[in-house]
Amino acid sequence: MELISFSRDRYLLSRFQRFPEKLYRNDKNWAPYLVQDQAACFKPDFSFYKNQNNRFQHFILFCRDEVIGRVTAFINSQMHDEFDQPVNGIGFFECIEDDAAAERLLRGAEKWFRRQRVANKIWGPINFDIWHGYRLSVHPDRAPFMLEPYNKAYYPEFFEDYGYYRKLVWNSFYLADVHTIRQSADNEVRRLLKFKIKDYEFRTIFFDYFLD
Repeated sequence: MELISFSRDRYLLSRFQRFPEKLYRNDKNWAPYLVQDQAACFKPDFSFYKNQNNRFQHFILFCRDEVIGRVTAFINSQMHDEFDQPVNGIGFFECIEDDAAAERLLRGAEKWFRRQRVANKIWGPINFDIWHGYRLSVHPDRAPFMLEPYNKAYYPEFFEDYGYYRKLVWNSFYLADVHTIRQSADNEVRRLLKFKIKDYEFRTIFFDYFLD
């Protein structure tokens, strides 16, 4: 296996972008629009590159000239943890089902972070920011919701085996019956009114806290 890092190489970037099409070729739940949405992140005029304090490095893993994995290590200067400390980020992760390949990619990103000397904490997967894809799905056997992550079933295990842990868990629900949706909304309104009667106070939750 050969791990190559790059930032602006057009040929390698093309191989980097096309890899998911090969990896998910026989996956009936995978949607090509997921790659199309990510394409904007690799254009020179993408907002991330306009901030001179942002940094990134792509990593692509080859085995006999075949791409078998990819990942991007980045530092978004606007991304901080709940203590207002900077964090590193990894995104665009894709890999064949091979523990050694996944470890090679994650280790390569980690070494790059150490050289940058900006932060000690890593969040991921997140594609530069939360607006262009983040998180892992633990139920990829189901068709993805709009704007929800979709990935290979073995990805969560890759990250956990390498030392990552879940910081937050998000849930999505599918309701096909309009009556059920309306009833659920009515029940929620009644529940909130009960809290209001008991003099509970509602405050704004700042979304930045949930970046990871």
